[in-house]
Amino acid sequence: MEIYRNLIFKRLIYSVWAILGAYSIFYGFLGAQLAFAVVLSGTAVLSPLTLILEKSGKKMPARLLFIMSCNLYIYLTSLGLGHQVAAEYYYLAATMIPIFVFDSHRRWPIFTSIGFSFLCWLLTVTLSTTLIPSEWIAENMPMEIIKNANFIGAMAISLIFLYIFVQTNHHLKGVIELERAKAHHNAKLASLGEMSAGIAHEINNPLAIIAGTVRLLKKHRDNVEKFEAQTETITKAATRIEKIVLGLRKFSRTSEGSIFKTEFLADIVSESLVITGAKTKLHSVLVKTNIQEGLTLSCDSIEIEQVLINLINNGVDAIKEQREKWIQINAFTESNQVVVQVMDSGPGISQEVEEKIFQSFFTTKIVGEGTGLGLSVSKGILDQHKATIKVLRTVKNTCFEIRFPSPTAQNLEVKNAS
Repeated sequence: MEIYRNLIFKRLIYSVWAILGAYSIFYGFLGAQLAFAVVLSGTAVLSPLTLILEKSGKKMPARLLFIMSCNLYIYLTSLGLGHQVAAEYYYLAATMIPIFVFDSHRRWPIFTSIGFSFLCWLLTVTLSTTLIPSEWIAENMPMEIIKNANFIGAMAISLIFLYIFVQTNHHLKGVIELERAKAHHNAKLASLGEMSAGIAHEINNPLAIIAGTVRLLKKHRDNVEKFEAQTETITKAATRIEKIVLGLRKFSRTSEGSIFKTEFLADIVSESLVITGAKTKLHSVLVKTNIQEGLTLSCDSIEIEQVLINLINNGVDAIKEQREKWIQINAFTESNQVVVQVMDSGPGISQEVEEKIFQSFFTTKIVGEGTGLGLSVSKGILDQHKATIKVLRTVKNTCFEIRFPSPTAQNLEVKNAS
């Protein structure tokens, strides 16, 4: 992630800046003029220049300049100290930097940087100092002490770099998890917003039944049989409203993390249909289910419910203007996996759209109808559940297929994770 590499790089710049400042004092004390001039120029010019380039958005030049500068510091310092002080140990830290600050998919800057470190190492261990004025080379130095100091210093710097990498990674994992939770919750609210008109209509119907029946109660209060029948009608209407409201409250809850339990898949599908029922009825979409009996998943039922709601809502939006309007939900086991298919009467999805469909903020809906978060959030949820989702191309209609590992395998993964 780019924000992660940016943070690591800035911390590396400040670390090297501080290290160069300390070494400039050390080399000045030894009387090694070339080594002193090199680290002083790095402290005064190159480190600030790298930081300026980074802050101005020129990230690739900044990082290449930083890495090449670090390698040249080591090489020129070894020249100034006479090549006998084991300065090549510092190349270990230098080769770590490109791995931390470049995207692993862009290999050329990583290989270029490591290759440059290798070249500088060869120069350091093979070339003599005949081109350097003798007065620039420190003499009568305690070589064994400096060798040991360089070895310890190189290991310490490598560990500092590794600590920066691990500590930044740990910090950003928390930030990413928080952003993921926010994205999930926002997608839920977006789904509820898109369905609000249908939900209001669905609640209004039983309310109208209750209001009409209450008026009839006064007429039939002396007829026990009719009175009880009408109270039963009121109870059923109220239960319908309660079920819708409880489903909405359950769906819109925010939690600190996923709560994995063994759940019946039929119950998850049923809860999803309670939430989406208003929208499917509003657009006269027939919903059919074919769920294998007894199927279970080790999952966060609310998150899987969110995935199904996203797929059903997308299906309704895609087919609501068609003459034939239906959605079919299938669930069965195959090859030791639990398979869930959400199919609609649409003609399918083009290859071009399929390549982008799980990207954040990509949507084929008109402005104001879609956020582009639904499917990207759904894929993130399924990744957490070790499940896969794809567009099934072996059928003529639009069909999304989700494959979960078997409940036994899921339970083992959850136990290992905990």
